[in-house]
Amino acid sequence: MVLIAGNDSSIARIVAVSARVYYGPMQQAARNRASDPGTEFTCTVTTLSGIEQILSAELTALGIPEHTVVSRAITFQAGREDIYRCLHQLRTGLRVLVHIGSFEAHDADELYRKAGEIPWNSVISGENTFAVSCTVASDLFHHSGFAALKLKDAVVDQFRARTGRRPNVEPEHPDVRLHLHIEGSRCTVSRDAAGDSLHKRGYRLKAGDAPLTETLAAGLLGLSGFSPGSLLVDPFCGSGTIVIEAALMALGIPPGELRTRFGLSYGCERWLDFDSRLWKKVTGAESHAKSGDVQLFGFDLDQKVIAIAQENARRAGVDHAVHFQQADVRTLDLDRVAGGRIAAARSGGGSRLVVANPPYGERLVDPDLGDLYRATGDTLKRQFAGFDAWVLSGNFAALKQVGLRSERRIPLMNGPLECRYVHFKLREKQQEEVNRHDDT
Repeated sequence: MVLIAGNDSSIARIVAVSARVYYGPMQQAARNRASDPGTEFTCTVTTLSGIEQILSAELTALGIPEHTVVSRAITFQAGREDIYRCLHQLRTGLRVLVHIGSFEAHDADELYRKAGEIPWNSVISGENTFAVSCTVASDLFHHSGFAALKLKDAVVDQFRARTGRRPNVEPEHPDVRLHLHIEGSRCTVSRDAAGDSLHKRGYRLKAGDAPLTETLAAGLLGLSGFSPGSLLVDPFCGSGTIVIEAALMALGIPPGELRTRFGLSYGCERWLDFDSRLWKKVTGAESHAKSGDVQLFGFDLDQKVIAIAQENARRAGVDHAVHFQQADVRTLDLDRVAGGRIAAARSGGGSRLVVANPPYGERLVDPDLGDLYRATGDTLKRQFAGFDAWVLSGNFAALKQVGLRSERRIPLMNGPLECRYVHFKLREKQQEEVNRHDDT
């Protein structure tokens, strides 16, 4: 059973499709879950606001159907193998937090005392380095940094009292990263199994001026209903993140496979209870990569970022499955770009999607931003009849200039920017109306 705060039936329908087709390679993991009879842990996977239900679909496909969804996080019970699979397979998760203990504390002294009761020698050794991060949603604790300091003191003082030695603090690259979450008077202490954010896949050495994270790109695709076999066009592709993440999904390549290829480690690999044999079993499984015709296309006005997108695709190992090309959205003609392959592919049986992240005017200054959005709307009407278009933007005034009736508007955050992910259903009759207008 999935418990969801603020459930939305229309998103739930998209998620149901995603769980069936978009996460297909995970199904074997669900069948194998019973093979990990060891200790169960309480875990929390964090994510971005607005894509929690896409992460929920991923967890269900991984064989973890019992979980609770809250804002930007999902909590569940999991075995060690489940945790390793989450690290290796999840596309929309940011961190996997494995709970160590939870207690009530009403001030800093009580926090220090209760944290000091945790047997820290079962979590880290005196030779380990560690760091503490903290999030606070409480009227009792106003400064996350001070709360993190009290937890650090509790760990260090316990080691010093029992052994005469203490583990050192290493903020940037610790052996063990601890996380303290305070909500009201409830304090939850966890180990960060990811160590570093899971949005880092390793393939993106360069990016454009206002890039999407890989996690957000995967979430946008999930919300759009993307599945293997979909025809996808991104007319503002920048460094190619949306198209590359779509290719990784379509080919069944898990994010962890890329992290391993590029030497990105996980926090759990340095834990005292790390099971290297089980880790190799999980991460060494074949990804069952698929092949097929190119139906993933990215365009951008800037030839320099197109070159970056092509290099990123090569590093990700999906350059054979994507097509990037310089083109201006104002004059985009599907019959002429990509050797006419989009026009040919649109007659196939899969879904037809536009997923776009145009400039907002926040980091990229465009004095004609309204004209750009109006031209985008005109191109969608003229060239993409029969497609479902999804546009992410933090410029709400510019979004109105698209000139199309929206089916839904999903609030999302792109970094610190509040955005809307807007769905436009481009019906065939819209193209007919445009043609009639052109003939007059």
